[in-house]
Amino acid sequence: KKGAQLGFTEIEVLRTLHGLIHGQYPKGVLYLFPTSDDCSDFSKARFGPLIRSNPDTIGRFVRSTDSTNIKQIGTGFLYLRGARLTANIEGAKRDSSKLRSIPVDRVLFDERDLMANNAIEMALERMSHSDVREQVEFSTPTVPGYGIDLAYEASGQGLWMIKCRHCGKETCLEVEFPNCVKDGKRVCIHCG
Repeated sequence: KKGAQLGFTEIEVLRTLHGLIHGQYPKGVLYLFPTSDDCSDFSKARFGPLIRSNPDTIGRFVRSTDSTNIKQIGTGFLYLRGARLTANIEGAKRDSSKLRSIPVDRVLFDERDLMANNAIEMALERMSHSDVREQVEFSTPTVPGYGIDLAYEASGQGLWMIKCRHCGKETCLEVEFPNCVKDGKRVCIHCG
């Protein structure tokens, strides 16, 4: 997904929480950021307030909030990790202990363009024993033909269309934002 404009981070956080709460990701979810500092900032600025603001719908499912980088939600775990490879093994391979030994069903790459390709490969390996295997990449494109731009160009470039119950026409929220929002609710751009 190419998208800074809609806040894909928030959308994917909600999808992830919903999946963890309802048992869609029993092995857990790996949410990857370019650096460990990004994880900490995200946990404190976005995840924490989301839990506190929704104690009945989200907060009651969060079992452990004492760590910045791991949260138990329902029976699964959400791992927040940085993609920076910290170890250099015999000058032949870069590695990271933070991307090892965590089996997951879903991996999200937030700001994918700022991550090394071998870190992405290591993160994807975390799903090798999963029956679910969901991969989500989103980023602000940096260079044509690289990272998220390359992934988008290779994809089907499909858009999610929502059919209006009143007029029968379709609206794509990604394309029509903010015109598809009125008084805090999504609306059909054709009939309102």
